[in-house]
Amino acid sequence: MSKEKTNSGRNYLFVVAIALLLLPTHVFGQVSVNKGGKSWKLQLKSQFLHDDNVAQNPDKPPVLANPDSDNGWNGSAAFNYTHKFNNKFSLAGDIDIDATIYSDLGQYDLIAFMGGIKPKYKFSENMFVDMQYFYMRNIAGGNDFSGVNYLNPSFNYLHKKFGLTRVHYFFKNTDNFVNQARDGDQHGGGLTHIYLIPNSRHYIGAGYQISDEDTVGRFDRTIHDFKVLGRIVLPMDIELNGEYKFSYREYDTFAATTVGAIRDDEQHNFRFRFRKVLWDTLGMLNKVTARIDYHHQNNESNFLVRDYHSNRFMGGLEARF
Repeated sequence: MSKEKTNSGRNYLFVVAIALLLLPTHVFGQVSVNKGGKSWKLQLKSQFLHDDNVAQNPDKPPVLANPDSDNGWNGSAAFNYTHKFNNKFSLAGDIDIDATIYSDLGQYDLIAFMGGIKPKYKFSENMFVDMQYFYMRNIAGGNDFSGVNYLNPSFNYLHKKFGLTRVHYFFKNTDNFVNQARDGDQHGGGLTHIYLIPNSRHYIGAGYQISDEDTVGRFDRTIHDFKVLGRIVLPMDIELNGEYKFSYREYDTFAATTVGAIRDDEQHNFRFRFRKVLWDTLGMLNKVTARIDYHHQNNESNFLVRDYHSNRFMGGLEARF
């Protein structure tokens, strides 16, 4: 197939994807809405993106490589249905699809399908437990890549003065269809606290998580995650969300580039998101919102093939029924 035909096909896919997510009133025009308060919701998102290092190529000698930058599109559709059995117990079900499509680097396209359930039990207005389970199927470059089972129970307590505290455990099983050495189980737990600033929509928070990953190959590792996060509301009712996450990944047996050393990674992630509600209602849509996202990732590793940094910018719209 010629490059012209390939690009033409990809451009057509861009148009179809954007139309589906930006014109949902026409696509779902017959959906009925319970005006008294519906138990379901559908959320749609469509964004253009630019990534300056899609392939996460290393940027230090002796493995220096030119970053693969590309433009693309990211979109998602998430359907949720919640059934309340009584004032204490509810059960939610989710079906999500998220797609990232690049203009030129199609081998890095990623489509993720996810389905799951989430029971929740409230002991009181301020205290509840929940347990999320989902299965996710990942398609990379048009090929089946992996399947993931994920289980995440948590205990949550909201103090009127000090904010929300969450204690959680998680278990993740990964079946890698491309590289069986990456098959593995990961489990861990953590604590997050969010302080809700009184009489405002601002908050600040911090969290820590430790996990252990056991793989078929030599990718066994212990991971420590530290994060701080927050939200402020700027003039014109623009929300700014920010998060910094530091991950220290200590491998058990994976050799570093330096002879005699074991691989260690230190990963820094900075995320910022600006959101502005444009219309509270627009036809059948609610909360039509413009958003701009920025993500900087810096992975420092003594395994030089994985020593890289990247920047991703995204901008677009989201809305829900």
